[in-house]
Amino acid sequence: FPESIRAATEFLVEGFEMSPLPQIHSFGLAEGFSDQEIADSYVKDLLESALSAIGDRLKVHMDRGEMMELDPRIAAIYFISPILMS
Repeated sequence: FPESIRAATEFLVEGFEMSPLPQIHSFGLAEGFSDQEIADSYVKDLLESALSAIGDRLKVHMDRGEMMELDPRIAAIYFISPILMS
């Protein structure tokens, strides 16, 4: 379990360091406040897909009893928030 979480964190951080993802997220968050269409697209096409993938991974650990049961989407939000806000 710890190795899986470490690998997922490293994958996300590396993706942020080696791609335009930080700029894309910054744009989606900033412009989404003033444009509902951008906000909807950002949430649907980028943020929700990331949360779904992370939630799926965390759900596997919940099913194995390696982490406490909670809504996988909420767990994914907790997991990704510090990375998005950095």
